[in-house]
Amino acid sequence: MTTPIVLLLLLAVSFAVSRVIRRYAERVVVLSGVEYVLVGVLLGPQLPPYLLTADTMEVVQPLLALLVGLLGFLVGLRSGQETMSGPSWAVGTLSAVCVLAAVCGAFVWAAELLAVPVPENSEWIVVELYRAWEHRLVLSFAESNLALGLSVGSAACVASASLIETTRGQLGVRGPQGGVLLALAETSQWVGITGLGMSLALARSSTAGLGVGLTEWALIALSLGGICGVLFSLFIGRETDPHRVFLAAIGAVTFASGIGSALGVSPLFVNLVAGWTVARTSGHAQAVRREMQRLSHPLFVMTMLLAGAMWEPVSGLWWLLPVGYLVVRFLARFIFVQAFGQALLEVRGRLYNGLWSQGTLAAAIAVSVVQRFPERASIVLSTVLMGSLVSELFSHRLLRAVLVDAGENATEVAEPTAAAEPAPGPVFPRGSQLGKETP
Repeated sequence: MTTPIVLLLLLAVSFAVSRVIRRYAERVVVLSGVEYVLVGVLLGPQLPPYLLTADTMEVVQPLLALLVGLLGFLVGLRSGQETMSGPSWAVGTLSAVCVLAAVCGAFVWAAELLAVPVPENSEWIVVELYRAWEHRLVLSFAESNLALGLSVGSAACVASASLIETTRGQLGVRGPQGGVLLALAETSQWVGITGLGMSLALARSSTAGLGVGLTEWALIALSLGGICGVLFSLFIGRETDPHRVFLAAIGAVTFASGIGSALGVSPLFVNLVAGWTVARTSGHAQAVRREMQRLSHPLFVMTMLLAGAMWEPVSGLWWLLPVGYLVVRFLARFIFVQAFGQALLEVRGRLYNGLWSQGTLAAAIAVSVVQRFPERASIVLSTVLMGSLVSELFSHRLLRAVLVDAGENATEVAEPTAAAEPAPGPVFPRGSQLGKETP
């Protein structure tokens, strides 16, 4: 079967499955993206009938870059002034950064301990922790492992906002507890994508050989993303035709995705900045989001299918990496969300129990890393996807318990974040859940 036929079949299946889910399944059950990851594994080059071969996966890489770019664009597009301020934003940012740092540190230590292969051109970072007379305590690790750890930590700090929205809709509740949870999840997505951009900028600065450091690469990516957003706003002008607005948005995302891929700093990060810029400079932000609803579910299904098809299992002791990922993420999320929440928020309760689901964005982060470092595909995808699979087994039940225990009901309206604004409908998925707005 030729590659074009396979891609057409994949598109057809994505549209058909998403239509069935939107019409029937999401009314009675909350579905997560792990179902499509598993289907992707079955269709991929690891298992017969090998529908998606290794050659096919090479062909679809530009398409996958566009999909993750669209996800980043909509995360930035939805950001509001209220979301980026207030105690919920502070708690979300601080806890997500601490989770990222904890998982990153544990991953780098484990990678050195398990002798994960290091590229020949990778530099080594040496940190002197203690010196006494003729004795020194030195910490050394490869810069490539640090970049990889930052990427894995970026995926770990992400929480699915769509699961929170979908569960609140099913329970018919709307109160401050759910609003805070939604703000924490949305903020974690910003931290995760930013962390990914910084990790890839770090890797790019160490391999480009141009004398351009991490700060310069990060500023370049930020500037180009902002330029793409401004160009969209200038190009669309006062256009009101929804089809032209939609095509212009797709063109802006495609252009920004190409820039991110060419620079090696991820389409996800560049499009996050582009989407944020559009939200601040264009009056068409709501219209763009509304028009992209038509592609939400098929794009979601395709992203998860392709992420599953790219997965390659690790072997031996390297299976300890996803186990450690789960344990450290659990402990870090529990400690830091509880600590910062108790200190800065009036809303009490076990907020961390509503933030276990990782969703589509975690898989998109892992895919972005694999596209930049294909030789690390098995390690990154096994760690992140296995972590997401296990988290989905209990995340929905714990979230429901948090919302029910809070005693929320549909008459409460005091929501301290921008999440109180009703979602206009399903667009590109925000996490692993279907039926709600993008991340």
